[in-house]
Amino acid sequence: MKEMGANFFRTSHYPQDPAVLDVCDDLGILVWEEVPNIKIHVYPPPQDGSEPVYTTRFPRPLVDNIKQQLEEMIERDRNHSSIIIWGLADDLSRYQDFVELSEATHALDPTHWTAGRAPHVIDIIDATTFDNLWGEHEKHPDRPYTWNEWGAIASERGREGPALLQGGEVRAVADSEAALFEEGYLMQWDAMPWLGTLKRCMFDCGEVNGSSTRTLWEFVGGKVTLRWPFSDCFGVPDMWRLPKNAYFLLHSQWTETPMVHLVGHWTWPDQKDPRSIRVYSNCDTVELFSRSLGVQRPAAQDRVWEDFRRLVEKDKSLADRLNQARLQGAHLLHPPFIWVTCATRPARCSRWGKRVTRLSGTNCARRGSGTGVAEGPEVDS
Repeated sequence: MKEMGANFFRTSHYPQDPAVLDVCDDLGILVWEEVPNIKIHVYPPPQDGSEPVYTTRFPRPLVDNIKQQLEEMIERDRNHSSIIIWGLADDLSRYQDFVELSEATHALDPTHWTAGRAPHVIDIIDATTFDNLWGEHEKHPDRPYTWNEWGAIASERGREGPALLQGGEVRAVADSEAALFEEGYLMQWDAMPWLGTLKRCMFDCGEVNGSSTRTLWEFVGGKVTLRWPFSDCFGVPDMWRLPKNAYFLLHSQWTETPMVHLVGHWTWPDQKDPRSIRVYSNCDTVELFSRSLGVQRPAAQDRVWEDFRRLVEKDKSLADRLNQARLQGAHLLHPPFIWVTCATRPARCSRWGKRVTRLSGTNCARRGSGTGVAEGPEVDS
């Protein structure tokens, strides 16, 4: 997380081992720690009709249990310098009982903020609860807002090709396309400097019995089907902490340590030539050569947004209110480098920079001194 440039960590959706908080203290990573109060509204009511569906109120024993968990969490972890927020709940809304939970939290610790999907009582406002966030910010410009759980686009590390579907809806996209989706959202976030954002999620995660087959996806009757139980493939590294393309995108935007990463999989079956080549880097220029395509500068912001919109149009089930129209001022701090109409074949590829290092098994050029050669595809113009 630190190498990628992240500076904030939400413990969704339960308190973490103290060892995790110790590391955050040491690395200077800020923490939002929360109790496991999530999706209460989807639980069915008792069969005897003694309780209504939990749409406005929680049962009294549940409120008392959540308060006890908050007290135990705060008493245990309040002296960690990394913690700045106590979380009350997730995937909920305007429950009346949040007033009681928020007051109980502030009584236990008046020095920290509260957060949760309950904008009427908490200190850090969940931006996803508003249909018109920009209008809300204009009315209350001093309020702190966070957009929780953005970028939940499932992908498996290294898998390219068409999106995997279930019931006609996209369930997982190619590794490189998941990163391209995040390019567009990062552009939008940069248009709202007053908004904090939390990418969902840092790592792929899975259930204990979620590894009975090689992949999350099985072919049943010629169709791709989601297995259950399944692994959550929304991470930027995978379950084994091996980075996907999106990791390098965020690395290029959030750090100033020079880096470069070639996006995609060069030998994936059925990829057609010619194709474009995308590179994530925070350097001023990048050159690909072996029959050189020359030195490139970062792509224009309009081109990056056009590529993002083209992908949204292709996978319409992923459309939402933030990927339709580009906000005024939307941009990437370090746009990708793009070479178009390139033919590729497995061979020797040379790339040079002023210094060479190794990232994720690939030699990458960075600012510094010296030159280098990497094994990879030959690139022809």
